[in-house]
Amino acid sequence: VRAFTHLTEARAATSHGLPEVLLLDLPPASDGAAEFDARLHRGINALNRPVLVIADHDDFASRARAVRIGANDFFPKPLEISRLINRMAQLITQRHAPKMRVLIIEDDLTLAEHYRLALLSGGIDANILHNPHELISQLAAFNPDLVLMDLYMPDLSGPELAGIIRQHERWTSLPVVYLSAETDLDGQIEALRHGADDFITKPIADASLIALVRARIERGRQIDALVTRDSLTGLLRHATIKEAIHAEIKRAVRTRHPVSVAIIDIDHFK
Repeated sequence: VRAFTHLTEARAATSHGLPEVLLLDLPPASDGAAEFDARLHRGINALNRPVLVIADHDDFASRARAVRIGANDFFPKPLEISRLINRMAQLITQRHAPKMRVLIIEDDLTLAEHYRLALLSGGIDANILHNPHELISQLAAFNPDLVLMDLYMPDLSGPELAGIIRQHERWTSLPVVYLSAETDLDGQIEALRHGADDFITKPIADASLIALVRARIERGRQIDALVTRDSLTGLLRHATIKEAIHAEIKRAVRTRHPVSVAIIDIDHFK
């Protein structure tokens, strides 16, 4: 941890290496606050690092300022240190997280390949499922962060496949996004009732597809971390440890890298 009392000092220090996280004590608003906040926003964008804001008051105006400068989270004083540390750890984990993975289910193989290449160009790993009947085995093998599927397919419809996914407890929270030319709002709403999370209308620009998929996965990972990890220690909850080990073993097999599991018993931990 390195502390600075002036922005100029902090800016000069970044020439020797960027930090993992910026922790900013936001000064009270003044006559020049708008210009100050604009400069902060430009500087934060240039650094491309997560920012946590500390503020004296927990009010709407202070939280709005934090959002305006591009902060990832807001912490009023007095600080909840455990929450602050866990949020830092979460942001660092997200930054160094494994590649995002998307499973594409689309009967038009040319279009599916186009989506795959577009996502790959955005740094997102993508697989195409040609046979919907292999859905569950593909989910287990690829362990995607999101399923992108067409709404209408010859053998099974998107809602039917979404329903099959939701029958498995392991995949109940897996984001499912329909990608279809369906423009009828009632049809879209009806499709979403069957276990899907979002609806993207074709055609869609590659950049928009990448941005939407990335945002949905990032949000999903954040929610998953809140559900599966203890709020005080940041460690996995008991119910998710076996699932995490199973996923890591699958990843080790897929990437051909070794994996180890250490079980540590800490006496009188509480």
